[in-house]
Amino acid sequence: MIGLRVLALAVCAMGLANVADAADVQLKAADGTRLLAQREGSGATGVVLVHADGGSSADWKSFVGRLSSNGYHVLALDLRGHGGSKPPASASPADYLAMEQDVDAATAWLRKNGAESVTVIGASLGANVALAAAGGNDQIDSVVMISPTLTANGVEASA
Repeated sequence: MIGLRVLALAVCAMGLANVADAADVQLKAADGTRLLAQREGSGATGVVLVHADGGSSADWKSFVGRLSSNGYHVLALDLRGHGGSKPPASASPADYLAMEQDVDAATAWLRKNGAESVTVIGASLGANVALAAAGGNDQIDSVVMISPTLTANGVEASA
C-alpha cells in the first residue's frame, strides 16, 4: 500500500525531473502491430504510461524520470498510430479498439524483465485504454486514470 501512495504522490509531482537515460524498446502487439516505448529504471514494480490521443511517450518525459528515480521500472508507450509506433499514419476506429493490445504488450515486457507487479497510468484516451486492458489482463495489478471520459474514440470506460 505504501508503494501505491508513493506512486500517487509521484503522479501529483509530474514535471519535477528529467529523463536522463531512457532507452528505446521495440514491442509487438498480439495482432503483429509494432510499437515503440521508452524504458527507464528498474525494480520489482513496473509502470506502463499511456498517453492521450495525438500524444506520445514524450508527453511523460518528466514523469518517467521522477518515477524511475523512486525505484520504479517504467515503460512509456507510444500507442499504435502515435509517436514512434507508426504506421498507420492515423488511427482508425478499429485501431483505437485494439490499443489495449498495446498495453498488454508493454505489461508483458515489464513482467518478462523483472516486474513483479504492474500499474498502468493513462491520461484521457490512455486512461480509457488502460482500464480496457486491465479488464482482460490479470497481469495488470492496478490502474490510475487521469482525465478519463465515458468514451474516447470508441474506447468506453463503462464497458
